[in-house]
Amino acid sequence: MLNNIFKVFNNIHTSPELNQSREHLVDKAMQGEYNLLIDQARYPLQNLQTIFSNYNLKPDYQRKRVWDQKRKSKLIESLLVNVPIPPIFLYETDFNKYEVMDGLQRISTIISFFNNEFELDGLDLWSEINGFKFGDLPEELANLIRRRYLSAIIILKETNKSPDRELELKQFVFERLNTGGMELSPHEIRNAIYPSEFNSTINKLSELSPFRKMINNSDDELIRMEDRELILRFFAFKAAINCNYRRGIKNTLDSFAIKAKEFTDDETDASFDYFESLISAVYDIYGDKAFKKTKNGKFEKMIYDTVMLSISKLLDEEINLKNLKEIDSVAAKNEFIRLKKADFNGKYTSLKNIENRVSLFYNFLLEEIKNNE
Repeated sequence: MLNNIFKVFNNIHTSPELNQSREHLVDKAMQGEYNLLIDQARYPLQNLQTIFSNYNLKPDYQRKRVWDQKRKSKLIESLLVNVPIPPIFLYETDFNKYEVMDGLQRISTIISFFNNEFELDGLDLWSEINGFKFGDLPEELANLIRRRYLSAIIILKETNKSPDRELELKQFVFERLNTGGMELSPHEIRNAIYPSEFNSTINKLSELSPFRKMINNSDDELIRMEDRELILRFFAFKAAINCNYRRGIKNTLDSFAIKAKEFTDDETDASFDYFESLISAVYDIYGDKAFKKTKNGKFEKMIYDTVMLSISKLLDEEINLKNLKEIDSVAAKNEFIRLKKADFNGKYTSLKNIENRVSLFYNFLLEEIKNNE
């Protein structure tokens, strides 16, 4: 099962030749491959709950992003004053079916206010109504808000020439949109536009206790899904090394996420079991210091990649890790990294550099196992 997962890059060409002739550029523009077909709409605020009842209002990438009360209140104040607010962006996934690409919090805030779910707070021009819910407003003010509109830009399904082009264009739009000043992280974008069972598996793996203890993410990093990207990194980098795939880090992660949409249920289940066994083995050896350069240092992706891929290789070869558990492996690892500090420089992040570090550390581990037999 795992062979297909770790060989997904075998059929991807790594050096496509680009046709940059004038004729090619003109044809590309005239054929409209990258032209978005859009429509526009204006929705009465008082009808938002009914209008959006069948829309996908909660794509995974936005589920942890919640405005605080003051930010919600500022939006309501802008509507009262009739200050133009940015349009929301909708994506037509099928005929008359849409998902919210940008604007979830604006929609949710307005619906929530009409449902009397929060009080206004921190208003400047309308400080007199701080503490008011919608139902507390004088009828004239309530009607003023009811009569406002929310503008929408809709990207139509006809835009897409093929499934691959759909993903490409969708990613392009996501990367250009800015949600209320909070730009989406690369993995939030992947999670939104490449939904798959493998994505769900990553979400489950990110909750494993040994994994949580070793990465020790901050709340902000969790919100931006950096923990889940770490799991994708492992699978994508292992596949890339196996297939001699040489692209940039972001391209590698994006490409693997696309290929993961094709994984069978059995392959997805096997990937869960594999990572669970691996993360348990790493924790048994290094505890919560596994991915740090020093005893009291902070988590580092470079160490994570190196340790995970090296231990994975040992497990694949069915090498007994018992001896590594019986020595001070944390001290040995940190001393090795100190001696090889030129190779563990933060500037060297390409796949080639990652593979080199894995090779060095893997051979070091083999020596440690042999010397402690």
